[in-house]
Amino acid sequence: MRGPAGFRQVVAVARRAVPHLDVTIEDLIAEGDRVAARLRWHGTQAADGAIVDRETIDIVCFAHGQAVEHWGIQLWSALA
Repeated sequence: MRGPAGFRQVVAVARRAVPHLDVTIEDLIAEGDRVAARLRWHGTQAADGAIVDRETIDIVCFAHGQAVEHWGIQLWSALA
């Protein structure tokens, strides 16, 4: 993913796949030029109605007011 257009594309794909998506910030920590967030994603898949429960941990590095690096890990679980 590169730049704002790439991020918009990722969000659009997620919204089509899980139209009733609810994202909750569980933890948010900032220090220096980095922000770490633990997010919980919950919703229902459009294709088959399966419940989606996902947790991500993302670390973003900022420079000059813009995100310049991202590291993340995602755990995905689709429940019947």
